Amino acid sequence: MIASDPQGFSLNINGELNSVPFSCPSGNASCTRNLAEGTGTASFWAVSAAGMSNVGITSWKLDSVPPAIAPTFPAINGANGWYLNDILADLGASDITSGLASTGISVSGNPTQPAPITLSDGVHILDFLADDLAGHKTSTQRTVSVDSVPPILFVQKTGTEGNNGWYLSDVDVQVIASDATSGVDTISNRVNGGVWASGDTILVGEGIPTVEFLVHDRAGNQRIISESLSIDQTPPDSHFLSPVDGERVSGIVELRGTTNDALSGPASAEYSVDGGAWEPVLGFTAGWVFDWDTRAIRNGKHLILLRADDIAGNRETVYTAEITLIVDNHAPLTQTPIYIWSSPTPPPSPSPTASPTASATMLPTVEATQTATVVVRIVSTPTPKLIPPLEKKPLPSIPWKNYLAPTLAFGLLLALLSTIDPRPAALYELEKLGDQWMEITKEEK
Repeated sequence: MIASDPQGFSLNINGELNSVPFSCPSGNASCTRNLAEGTGTASFWAVSAAGMSNVGITSWKLDSVPPAIAPTFPAINGANGWYLNDILADLGASDITSGLASTGISVSGNPTQPAPITLSDGVHILDFLADDLAGHKTSTQRTVSVDSVPPILFVQKTGTEGNNGWYLSDVDVQVIASDATSGVDTISNRVNGGVWASGDTILVGEGIPTVEFLVHDRAGNQRIISESLSIDQTPPDSHFLSPVDGERVSGIVELRGTTNDALSGPASAEYSVDGGAWEPVLGFTAGWVFDWDTRAIRNGKHLILLRADDIAGNRETVYTAEITLIVDNHAPLTQTPIYIWSSPTPPPSPSPTASPTASATMLPTVEATQTATVVVRIVSTPTPKLIPPLEKKPLPSIPWKNYLAPTLAFGLLLALLSTIDPRPAALYELEKLGDQWMEITKEEK
């Protein structure tokens, strides 16, 4: 404040600042007082030594402090300074003197938007801005990281695949993890609820194991992925129960046995005779039964193998189901006597003579093919003495051709009754019979 007197008299200046009195040093024509922040009214007056005075009034606005900014965020709930969910960010601006003229928040260089704002996943650079009415500007910057999404996991399995979702070998299990925001931090694994171990890969063997992977990202999100596997590396195990090894069989034979498979279970089976083609076992179950028709099989020893497949696709290669049976499909032996009569012409004199009589007996013989063989024997028996002088007329001589037809008919009947083709042997016997009849007829002649 400055005052002057035209006559040059000395002055005293006094006044009030917002009703608070003040006095300037006596005789000074000027006086300085500090004004308070904000607004106010100053009244002052000057009195000269001559007694003359004058009064003045003025007002002021003073704001020397820029706006204050105090950004507000919720408490961090993740790891490494990350938020695990969307958050609300506020400016927190104030100006106690002139007041705020404008405020806003710019996210990563984008246009300013009014506060508060919602922040989702990502790393955000926030510029907080505030202007007061006095013209002061204030700004501050913060970086906010939000990751509300757990890592993405994918399990990759490497092994020999079988049937029906089964593996036939050890399986290498690996987890492929990714996290687009904060990134993957740690990976652990365990089998069947065991202890967690570090690593993204594990090798598992036979059984039905459950593999788990636990993955954390840098924000603290975690995800567990579980994978159940079915691994069967062991083929089935089959055994015959009946008949017993080395047993003689014939006709249609019922074969019984069992197949065991502890993991995937038995699925099917097939059998082979003497290394021939494999034939399916119809109606197969773990306790199997099937018929084997031996009627079209040659007699003798035969090796039967059975192999089974399990549900996983394993097949028996070591044949534990192995049996040797002896097929015996021969017809029963028969004894058919053949009687042959011969009446030779007696001599002219009534002297005692021996009259040959032919008889035949069926004698069974067993050969390699068990063919019934007819052996004809010609035997001579003495005839009764003739008592002379009675005259006995000789019996009529029967030609040998009369015996040929019955003999041939018998041979053919013998061939038809045999279950194993007997024709070569029967024809041979017929030839022998024919030769013998030729001898008989020669003697008769």
